[in-house]
Amino acid sequence: MSYSYCNNYLCVVNTLEKYLFGKNPNNVLQERYEQMRSRYQVGYKPGDQCVGYNINSGYDKKDRKLNDALLEVPVSDFSDLDKHLGNQSNNYFNLGHDLPFWIELDEPKGRIMLVSQDPLRANQGQGIITLSTPFGMHSPAYRNYGHHRTFTQIVERLVIMGYSVYLTDCRKLFGTNNISDHKSCIKNRVLDADILREEINFFRPCKVVALGRQAWRVLNNELKQNPVYVPHPTGAHINTGKGQKVDYFVNAIINAKP
Repeated sequence: MSYSYCNNYLCVVNTLEKYLFGKNPNNVLQERYEQMRSRYQVGYKPGDQCVGYNINSGYDKKDRKLNDALLEVPVSDFSDLDKHLGNQSNNYFNLGHDLPFWIELDEPKGRIMLVSQDPLRANQGQGIITLSTPFGMHSPAYRNYGHHRTFTQIVERLVIMGYSVYLTDCRKLFGTNNISDHKSCIKNRVLDADILREEINFFRPCKVVALGRQAWRVLNNELKQNPVYVPHPTGAHINTGKGQKVDYFVNAIINAKP
């Protein structure tokens, strides 16, 4: 079985620059995708950078340090980002975006798009935006951390079954008014829907899966899609039996009618 990571990424980069970020003097979005593709299997090293920007550890909700998670970019280095934040981008804490991530088989039996909720961030100061991926899929260390491992296994199982998989968030920006907050105060539904619509056009999925109610509402109400709904894997309290959670989600995704 032959597959690649984030191929044809320029289509996604162009969409993100058009609707959200604007230009960056170092072409950081393009360079980040190049780096993710080269480091997907081998991982990141201490002191790694991307066109001069630092790659730092992130933190989970319990303030535990996570490795290889976040690329820090000054908000001022994106020409349009401040405009989309009401010219207040330097006032936000925990500002973050998850770059879409996908695994493409050479001859897939279908393409499945998994839409999660938002790019949660914590313990992050002002003046920067951090770039990661949904569930930290770009990083071997992050993929094997805690509940992220369960989600990684779900994706791996879908790929083994012959499906290409695309991961993204329904809300494209996360930011808070206080460094200790864990709920985003950024609301830009038109922009979110515009980007998500372009992603669907790019990936051409046979099935769009909403991971959680927030993603389902965006896809169903704002994009007029007919998504498959499954509970969010990190928050679902489902009695699947010991070791059966991956099976539960894979079966729910595969067997549901689009």
